[in-house]
Amino acid sequence: MRDLLQRQWREWCLNLRPRELFYWLVQNLLRLVVRLRMRVQIIGSERYIPPAPATLLLSGHKRDWDMLVIAPHLYYLRGWWRPDGRRMAFAGREDMFTPGFFVEIVGGWEWPRWAQYVFERLSLRPIITPLRAHPILRVPQFNLRHYLFELQREEGDLLLGDVLSEELLERLDRQSNALARRKRKAAPRPSRELHISEVLTWGYREALMPYLRQRFLLPRRYTEYKERQRLKLARQLQTLADVLKQGDTLWLAPEGRITPDGAVRHILSGVGQVLDLAPPGTRVLPVNISYDFMTTGRARACICIGPPLTALAGLARAELSERIRSAITRQTVVTMSMLGSSFLWERLQQGQPVFDAKTAYSALAQKMQTLAMQPVILEHGLLRANGLRKRLRGFLRYGCRAGLLIAGAGSTYQINPTPFQGQHDTFFWRNPRYCVNELAALEETLAV
Repeated sequence: MRDLLQRQWREWCLNLRPRELFYWLVQNLLRLVVRLRMRVQIIGSERYIPPAPATLLLSGHKRDWDMLVIAPHLYYLRGWWRPDGRRMAFAGREDMFTPGFFVEIVGGWEWPRWAQYVFERLSLRPIITPLRAHPILRVPQFNLRHYLFELQREEGDLLLGDVLSEELLERLDRQSNALARRKRKAAPRPSRELHISEVLTWGYREALMPYLRQRFLLPRRYTEYKERQRLKLARQLQTLADVLKQGDTLWLAPEGRITPDGAVRHILSGVGQVLDLAPPGTRVLPVNISYDFMTTGRARACICIGPPLTALAGLARAELSERIRSAITRQTVVTMSMLGSSFLWERLQQGQPVFDAKTAYSALAQKMQTLAMQPVILEHGLLRANGLRKRLRGFLRYGCRAGLLIAGAGSTYQINPTPFQGQHDTFFWRNPRYCVNELAALEETLAV
């Protein structure tokens, strides 16, 4: 008991330091906000609690707020009075640290000119850096705007004609003319005569959002760009490894982006480099987070921490990628959102869009029996005696509200096929196919 009190006293004293106090306050705020908006279930927490030289969490990435859900709940896994002594760092997309990133979040809305001016210059770096966020380059998703911002910072406010290809200059000319006609101004200057700072504005954001490709730059600039990116990525990976050498926890999304369709996809090669640079004894834990939102009330976030991955050193890139992908997928928590969406999708495939509640319950109960024969993880509510029936009622109510179902007489329902056709929509609350793919990917992985 005395050792516990001493450890807790040291932890509270540590949190009084300015940076640690900010970290501690934000963790408390996040925990409060998340608890107000959703219920959180943590499965496999006993795999994270024991001490380790360092811990690397390889996590599936479903939504932008995944890290905001996971971090405070692992930090307070033992309760508010016993915060975890380990800090959690995470790797975030590099453009989060540049001014104007906020435009990507609010850019589709109409804003007054003063708000546009603020958003273009607003930087999240002063906020997310103290929270132990570290930038990581995503080469395939590196856009033109980010490139021009970096080039201006390193070489000054250059003329666009000294940087961009004719193809891109012509595209910017068309954008300039469109802006001039919209605002009833005189014809603008040619793009090759503009400086970088003149196009890093609200009006040009759409023209500069495409991912950077070789044809967009002059040959010399593209060669310099590739070398600069190679060196920068090496520095960033070393920074992530240094986090682990300090004994902290590092959250990393090995896909490098949000899972686009519900199934874990290609694992980036940088994950293997981080593992090579990590200190001996680093514990590698696969993590998956599933959201059960197709019910009434608050959504549920189900965080599952899998058993440690071992013997990763020396694996070929393809084998390492497949092992990580499989481990993350196996931690999928089966929810009513997945079960219900899969039921609706199967009925559509069979040409039977009309069903009643009794038929749905029988089909889901049979599906549960099939899943029970496999090593799957079920959302806690489905394990209770009447949990499946209660979750199904909530799912049917949600389906009617969200336009997935059309209620008929005598507890019958007709499936609306339109939402299931938007399979390329990554917003899973508008795309039930996302949940269908989550369950299908799990079953496919378990069958191997």
